[in-house]
Amino acid sequence: MNRCTLILIALFIGTIRSETRERPDVVAGNLRQFNDNGAWSFRKNQQIVIDIEKNRLLAGSVACSLGVAGAERAGNVEVVLCDLTTGAVEWDTLRTGDPDSFLGDERQSPAFVIRPDGGYLALFAPYFRDIGSYYRIAEEGFWVEWNEVMRFDWSIESAGVVNLPIAYSNPEYLSSEQRMYNFVGGSDGSAHLMVSDDSGVAWSYGGHLLNPSANAEPGKSFCTYRGNGVERIDVVVTEYHGDTTPSNLYHGYIRDNALHNSVGSVIDASIFDTLAVPQPDQLTEVLSDGTVLDDDAIRPCRNLDLQYYGGDTVAAVVLARIGGDREGADRATNPDYCFVYCRFDGKEWKRVMLGKTGLKPDAVEQEDAGSAALDPHDKNIVYLSSIRSPRNDSLLGVYELFKGMTGDQGATWEWVPITWNSDRDNFHPVVPKWDINNTALLWLRGSRLSAQQYDAAIVGAIDHEGETTGKKDYVDAGRHNCLIGCGVDSLDLSLDESTGGSDHRWHERPDYGNNQTVLVSAEEAEGEDAPLIKEGVAVAEAGIYDFWANFWGKPDTRSDWQISTGLSPISLQIFRQMACRTVNTDEYDAPPLVNIGDTLFLYQAYAGRDTVAAGELVWIFIDDHITGDGHSFEQEGDEKRTWFDGISYAPVAAAGRIAGKTVPAVFSSHLKLHPLPSRSLLNVTYSIDRTETVELALFNTRGRLIRSHGPTMRRPGTHTDSFYTGRLAAGVYVCRCAAGTKVTAATVKIAH
Repeated sequence: MNRCTLILIALFIGTIRSETRERPDVVAGNLRQFNDNGAWSFRKNQQIVIDIEKNRLLAGSVACSLGVAGAERAGNVEVVLCDLTTGAVEWDTLRTGDPDSFLGDERQSPAFVIRPDGGYLALFAPYFRDIGSYYRIAEEGFWVEWNEVMRFDWSIESAGVVNLPIAYSNPEYLSSEQRMYNFVGGSDGSAHLMVSDDSGVAWSYGGHLLNPSANAEPGKSFCTYRGNGVERIDVVVTEYHGDTTPSNLYHGYIRDNALHNSVGSVIDASIFDTLAVPQPDQLTEVLSDGTVLDDDAIRPCRNLDLQYYGGDTVAAVVLARIGGDREGADRATNPDYCFVYCRFDGKEWKRVMLGKTGLKPDAVEQEDAGSAALDPHDKNIVYLSSIRSPRNDSLLGVYELFKGMTGDQGATWEWVPITWNSDRDNFHPVVPKWDINNTALLWLRGSRLSAQQYDAAIVGAIDHEGETTGKKDYVDAGRHNCLIGCGVDSLDLSLDESTGGSDHRWHERPDYGNNQTVLVSAEEAEGEDAPLIKEGVAVAEAGIYDFWANFWGKPDTRSDWQISTGLSPISLQIFRQMACRTVNTDEYDAPPLVNIGDTLFLYQAYAGRDTVAAGELVWIFIDDHITGDGHSFEQEGDEKRTWFDGISYAPVAAAGRIAGKTVPAVFSSHLKLHPLPSRSLLNVTYSIDRTETVELALFNTRGRLIRSHGPTMRRPGTHTDSFYTGRLAAGVYVCRCAAGTKVTAATVKIAH
């Protein structure tokens, strides 16, 4: 708790020189981006999982036509894989979108299970547009490759018991049973399960878990599931659809093939049948309609998160309406809302209001006025997304994230902000299971109109045990240290005090930015496609370093300046100002210029992490983003322009172990490099274990690029490429080999 508090204090006392406006887009810690276009539903579990053995994070989402790449990605069911040691991010499409079933709907996001053999299972389903569940398997291996899409037909497999469209995917694995479950909701409000005894290869109908309450209208009660991975799966369920009917909330759990209430009494002796199916009100009541908290009568409408902490302890966070006279499906009604924290101690459920959330943000989703996530390893921590501050009930204008901590069983809470002064909303936080010493907090950052209309990026912060980041150094960008793409050619820059025109070139604009120059592109409305460039940074001491690209942004209602960056030319991410944080001067010994008046602010985009030798030159690749949001191919500039202004980097000190796994000393252990000099040739032999784009570079000891080769696509195996060295001075050189995102280097002595 103390460490986190200190980080946040340092964040918010950071100053901006020569500025009267408070710094916008403040985020605690190192904000990372995992996907530039995506969202998930708060109703589901297992949408983000961490593979502790491989130190890898998987995050599922659905792309929307309003986001990056527009209609080209609309409805795509996607997965991101993040290496938690290096920060490298890869993403894949599990299923492409289509107008008949897989629309751009966040509720169709995939959920994952780590198979006993170390592989992965992904499950996803259309939102009440199909009677099937879809799944794909990735076999165990160093590289993640997904098998073909399979479909489970509920109507056929249940012999007609399930005969209406279904929604959601809630997979769980119980090791004591060696069985996988997947829970879905029927359009009539019923809850059903499918099971697999062979790690998700083959599935069968499992049973009918719950029926909707008799008076439900239109009948959609909603369940939230959470398994402990061993012998128990907890569930909380609304009695009715919270959008339309005042609803109570109930809890139970599955264990030994039976459904129990909170105190352990058996409600259904076998969940694997369709006989005497219970209703929600046969479980234990968590929160009832009309409960009075802080002198307000509340009506529970949505269960936001659920966690079982072992023993008898269970916790849930609920979104509730305030005011007993608010009911019905009329979209014109606009009651206030609040978060309610509920904890079971083995005997009874206790409840406390965490704070008000404000009015609903849109006219479509009646009860989507806030979201929350419980820490899966610490029952005394909760994260809220709210348009009101839980510290003082003040209205914030946008949805911000807060971390809440309690020391008295939830009776009182201390709140610290994770985000502050944001230009866009921060919503749907998720904290996946990891371990007590490491935390991953992911959320959506952008704009959301409804479950089908959003323009958001997936972002987050990773807190490793014992890992600290040192002070940052800043290196300005210009013709002196930037080159074209993957080659050695200098930039073809135009010097222009205005926009520079749409000539598909980078422009060096004077009188702005650090050292009174900034590299710009796409300043005019029609946009332009400037070439890929790279900036070289040489570090003085060997170690692990984080790198950021710095670009200018204009936080207002229209602008969304952007940049593409990464440590490899084939793994660039598109970063938009709305999904990034501004630069904090307190993180530097010699901070750069971070604002131009009260209008323009310096942002940072996380390019990645690398293990670097002393004096080694690291290239950070930069590109503009030529298409506007919601467009597939149309170039767009002006409010979507790119102003690139340098690189920041900082050393990372680790405790030596992350999540129980030893941190590798070399970033690219699979890449072997053997430079063999001859009288006039330098033969570079390297081995790779997958098809990769390979780039070779030769530097002198001062970090100057002397020769380069590639990029060239190579198949798995051993390869040899050569540099001509006949005209080089005798001495020591550094040979660097990059294969995809993996990099290694070696010194070589050249003699004539």
